[in-house]
Amino acid sequence: MITFIRILVLLTFVTSPLQAEQPFLEKQELFAAGQSGFSLYRIPGIVVTNQGTILAYCEARKHGGKDWGEIEIHLCRSTDNGLTFSPPQHIAHHGERIPLTVKTTEGRIEQTVNNPVAINDTKTGVIHFLYCVNYARAFHIQSSDDGLTWTSPIEITATFETFRQKHHYSWTVLATGPGHGIQLKNDRLIVPVWLASGKDGAHHPSVAATIYSDDQGKTWHAGDIALPNDPDHTNPNETVIAQLSDGRVMLNARSTSKASRRLITTSPDGSANWNTPAFDPALPDPQCMGSLITHPNPPNGKPLLIFANPHSLKRDAEHHEIPGASGPRENLTIKLSEDDGKTWPIQKTLEPGGSGYSDLAVLPDGTILCFYERSPDGLNSVGLLTLARLNLAWLKQKEDIRPTQTMQEAGTAVANRVIATSSKQTGYMFDLTLEALLELSRITNNSTYRDHVLRIATNQRKLTPTTPAPWRQQPFNCLTFALFEATQDKSWLPIFLSESERCRNEIWRDPDGIILHPRGTKRGGGEAMLIDALQEYTSRMARTGFITKDPAWFAECARQFRLYRPIVRYPDSGLWSQGRGWISGQPSTLSPGAWSRGHGWLIRGMEQSLRYIPRDAAEYQEIQTHLSELADALLAVQLPSGMWSCLLTRSPDQSPAETSGTAMIAWHLARAIHDGHLTDPKYLASVKKALAALPQYVLTDGTVFNTSPGPGPLETEEPWLKSEYPPGDPHGTFSILFAAAAAYLLDN
Repeated sequence: MITFIRILVLLTFVTSPLQAEQPFLEKQELFAAGQSGFSLYRIPGIVVTNQGTILAYCEARKHGGKDWGEIEIHLCRSTDNGLTFSPPQHIAHHGERIPLTVKTTEGRIEQTVNNPVAINDTKTGVIHFLYCVNYARAFHIQSSDDGLTWTSPIEITATFETFRQKHHYSWTVLATGPGHGIQLKNDRLIVPVWLASGKDGAHHPSVAATIYSDDQGKTWHAGDIALPNDPDHTNPNETVIAQLSDGRVMLNARSTSKASRRLITTSPDGSANWNTPAFDPALPDPQCMGSLITHPNPPNGKPLLIFANPHSLKRDAEHHEIPGASGPRENLTIKLSEDDGKTWPIQKTLEPGGSGYSDLAVLPDGTILCFYERSPDGLNSVGLLTLARLNLAWLKQKEDIRPTQTMQEAGTAVANRVIATSSKQTGYMFDLTLEALLELSRITNNSTYRDHVLRIATNQRKLTPTTPAPWRQQPFNCLTFALFEATQDKSWLPIFLSESERCRNEIWRDPDGIILHPRGTKRGGGEAMLIDALQEYTSRMARTGFITKDPAWFAECARQFRLYRPIVRYPDSGLWSQGRGWISGQPSTLSPGAWSRGHGWLIRGMEQSLRYIPRDAAEYQEIQTHLSELADALLAVQLPSGMWSCLLTRSPDQSPAETSGTAMIAWHLARAIHDGHLTDPKYLASVKKALAALPQYVLTDGTVFNTSPGPGPLETEEPWLKSEYPPGDPHGTFSILFAAAAAYLLDN
């Protein structure tokens, strides 16, 4: 695999002789899980020597992916600017074996060699290399021949005792780096370190500091604690380092702080007098190592600061940041600062999918190297260690991001974004996204979408036909049934049918049998009716009747529409309230207004039910009448642009046009037209108007605009009046994919 990629890189060089001026980006894999008998390679580091030799190094984890275990440090070299690399060599630890005190369950006595850090001494040409053993002892080796050979290790653990004696920090875990250290303009060598007391797990609580050498690595000394652990700055660790243009030294750290941003401090000499730590609002921190490098910026000569880490944060179901939560490791992004990190006006995604730790270096000609963890399937942050070569022209090049022109283009853009960023996503919105990809795959015969969903289902979600799929965890769609339809594998059906039986028996009901909110939520003791929940319950009933051939399921489906309609439908407009019983102290009061995405859910329930109920059944005619009635009400409030407002009865200057409701309504109207449930030409004209309007709200990078967040307490219309919705809400993702399916469906 690596040889093939080298050929591609060589061709790039042959056809791009002006690489210093023309933007370029090239990638190749240097380490892969399972290579040379090692389960996993992690914790990348990279430096460039005085001779321009690239040294790329990492932890080679023998038996698994854990931080503790049989681990070695492996390194490979390139003497041709990264075109080719030598086979990896084992460089540490070659001293006396220091086994862990606890045997593995298999009886192995293992040694953990961890957290490698290299420094190129530009004055002497020596490469200094520091690492730890068992997170308890630190060692120093060096090479005078560009990494071909290395000295015997010298232990420097005594350096860390200063943190106990001078700073009264009783560490039980020590770690260098990881990544690389730096040499200051005065030749001081500095390595960032972190220490943990082990009172809260092996790595917490932690603090960050530096160690330094003023005699070319002969002796090492401990600096002050630069980033203490306190209530506002919790567990700083895995710090990266750079010298700024004015000589100050910057530390940039991950932490578990609620701010979920990188933690910054500076010092005049890199060892003491650190200023008060502050969070950089422009640098999200998903609790993952980042990387930092100073770029000399020839020929301008004004140094630049380059930073890389996964630009992602953990978010809740409504896409709000979860303070202090460990986020998904994906979307590795490189950022550029021209003012010593005060601002980061330039940023570019290097790896949109699963991606984690990284390290940066710069070649003599200014080429930027990023050595990083990457997922082979887009689902996890590790598996491959990839080297990217790029230049400033690529980093500064503006991407051609513009509004899409057609619904098909919009769907492709969103689908590509989903496939690139599916790592560790969960929740009902993501399940709906997977369902939408399956619809697109079916209609377009694009197996890429189907295969991606199946990889997600089996590798990430760990779904199998025997995996429990509790109905309460699927409030808005049923992924197991969608997988059955996509694969026609009937082994998915038993768990679906058993959960349908449980759903019918366990769902909350009022004395009249009306189903209530499936999560069991009530406010003010009222009856919490919700049309969002109605749609999934009814379609589940219809699907179950279709599989079992038992008409009782069809009867229950139609019965719920019959019970809901006179309570939550507005007789004058034919639109529906979102529900009843959500206003505290007013259990019989309807939620005000008519919400567009709520009607998207409602029409989804009707249309999907009609897919499975036989046309000669009385229930079919009843629900088809409801659908026609609702479709007429929606056509009456469709905007001239083709969109629907967030609040359907309000004008756009009061409540803006909204993408998710428009897209969902358009998809289910289109499907009903295609299947013959709606035959009047006016419905087709309405769908075409909506599909023509939607692309302007989708960019070519897959970002969706004008998507409202969730309805919240359903007590007032106020959140949707004159609201401006931030881009990227995931409700827009699945709905645009469904709308794209509608466009393809009508084309066919």
